[in-house]
Amino acid sequence: MKKVFLTLLIILAMIATGCSESNEDKAGDNKMDEKKTQEVNENTESNKGSDEEIIKDDQENQTVDEQPDLSLQLQKFDEESGVTVENSEIYSVLDEEIKADPHMGVPNDFSLFPFDIVINEDGSNSLLFLAINRLENPIKNMSFKMTFGSQNGEYIWKNSDITFPEEQFGVLKPHHAMPFMLDITPEQVDLYDSLDMDNVHMELANYSMDVVE
Repeated sequence: MKKVFLTLLIILAMIATGCSESNEDKAGDNKMDEKKTQEVNENTESNKGSDEEIIKDDQENQTVDEQPDLSLQLQKFDEESGVTVENSEIYSVLDEEIKADPHMGVPNDFSLFPFDIVINEDGSNSLLFLAINRLENPIKNMSFKMTFGSQNGEYIWKNSDITFPEEQFGVLKPHHAMPFMLDITPEQVDLYDSLDMDNVHMELANYSMDVVE
């Protein structure tokens, strides 16, 4: 299969702010840490809430490489039908890809990874995606509008409704990825093959989901 190298581009394009820090930022953080240490020594109990907020901020600012290893999850329908990673070519290939790059996905968010074109038994084509949950809670019934194509205005999909009903997909666990496929025409395949890191455009809008506590 021809794997398009869009992973980091699409993941990074969906992040609102970067994760890197300048030396000045780090120096400022050190001064704040010293001040906080003094405050804690003076009054530990009164600063407990502030400490918890800093821990929470650190988790939210987690970088890609700091994430737990990603695991592959079967669709509920596939699992109930007897499909396993071992007896499915698609799941086997995806499992190897995830093991080779276990930190993919946007930290503390839901993201998509367009993986490859799949030829179906009837000769038609589908584009295989990975839906990645990097949140700390399981999620289900995700839905959104997706625009995917090139920056010059040629789109494979534009504001297309994408849904993950629980009856088919089940509940996507934290730090897990689940495959799904969308039908694609020969003309759309040609456009997909023309995408690279300089011209690709992907956007998710009107996103909603149910968080499982």
